Amino acid sequence: MSNETTPPPVPVGEGFLRKFLSKFSVSRDKGLREDMENVIETHQAQNPQDDLGQETRSMMRNLIKFSDLRVDDVMVPRADIIAIEDSLTMRDLLAKFNEANHSRLPVYRETLDDVAGMIHVKDFMRWMSVRGAKSKTKTKTPGINISAKDLALPVKQSGIYREVLFVPPSMPAADLLLKMQATHIHMGIVID
Repeated sequence: MSNETTPPPVPVGEGFLRKFLSKFSVSRDKGLREDMENVIETHQAQNPQDDLGQETRSMMRNLIKFSDLRVDDVMVPRADIIAIEDSLTMRDLLAKFNEANHSRLPVYRETLDDVAGMIHVKDFMRWMSVRGAKSKTKTKTPGINISAKDLALPVKQSGIYREVLFVPPSMPAADLLLKMQATHIHMGIVID
């Protein structure tokens, strides 16, 4: 007879998520990966008609692997960061967004060591729409018409910065993700 307690069986009709959660709340002696594999196998055995599919199984395994990662495992190396200095113009910001192919860009003061915040392309587009609407011309051409004066405005005077999180490299990546979701701040800067 074993001292190990076995989790109670999960009724056949219950959903996959309930089975998944019940395995984690009852069985604390097994490793997380083993529990995950058991949940997948049990679900498939009890519900052969409900094929999880290879993509779903792969996603679940990746989720477990993600929980082992730290911020320094997933960060963009300093040499690969695409950012903009706050003294550059809004025209430069537009060019940088086109070049970067990212929706968020960090903004720094004089060096990349002094990050002031970030700009989301959505906020930049809103800024362009507002400025373009203010400088209407007599033509009825649809679109945005932004003056050269507006595009020459330094990024630091635009008022469209968002906050960033400053995080240590040893922080678990899952914790950072939760913090980003809770604070609605969607860029983390790794501090050394």
